[in-house]
Amino acid sequence: MASILRIVKLLRTESTDQGTFGSINLPGENLFFTGELPWRSNIPGKSRIPVGTYPVRMLFSPHFKRNVYHVMGVQGRDKTGQMANVEIHPGNVCGDVDMGYTSDVEGCILLGNAFGKKLGQKAVLDSQSAVKRFEDALEGQPFLLEVS
Repeated sequence: MASILRIVKLLRTESTDQGTFGSINLPGENLFFTGELPWRSNIPGKSRIPVGTYPVRMLFSPHFKRNVYHVMGVQGRDKTGQMANVEIHPGNVCGDVDMGYTSDVEGCILLGNAFGKKLGQKAVLDSQSAVKRFEDALEGQPFLLEVS
């Protein structure tokens, strides 16, 4: 019998040139604040991912040198003919670099324990501990991410 994947909902609430911000609320008082790039027509390296539902699983990240959650099957993110993965990882800022802002992402999702300011722009804060708490809460298990 196939196991049923848990559904995790990311609710976007604000988007400006400084980034797209929202939240993920898991049962048990596990609230996470999210940061993504602004919408730029799904251009790889410039835009957040489209609204939709995506399978997510732990895979090795060469950048972080450890397993992190990867959002799979995002259309239009392939640079090598394969579907590109989008990671859920630590970081603070997610602004449009073409508009003069700083960004820790190229299409990935940042997690934080709070919103605030960093480098003079809106940011997610206390990101390292938020990612650890998120990974612990989900026990490294795959899930479906519903982005709205």
